[in-house]
Amino acid sequence: MYNFISDTKRMTISAMVITVYVVLLYMTQSISFGAYQIRIATALYALAYIYPFLVIPLGIANLLSNFFLVDWELLICWEAVQ
Repeated sequence: MYNFISDTKRMTISAMVITVYVVLLYMTQSISFGAYQIRIATALYALAYIYPFLVIPLGIANLLSNFFLVDWELLICWEAVQ
């Protein structure tokens, strides 16, 4: 159905979207993680409506950013308190 974009272009666009998502979330890290989360990078999810092949790359970007950008010191302190 979406054969107007070659596989190489899809992989390139996917890599760029992952990079933009992680960098944007890194730049807004102070408001992205906490009791109230305001994630500006989540606005990129709208691209998956236009290009459905971006669903998996956006999921990978979310996984990477949640794993690497979380403040591990707070989590370790939180576990020590409990």
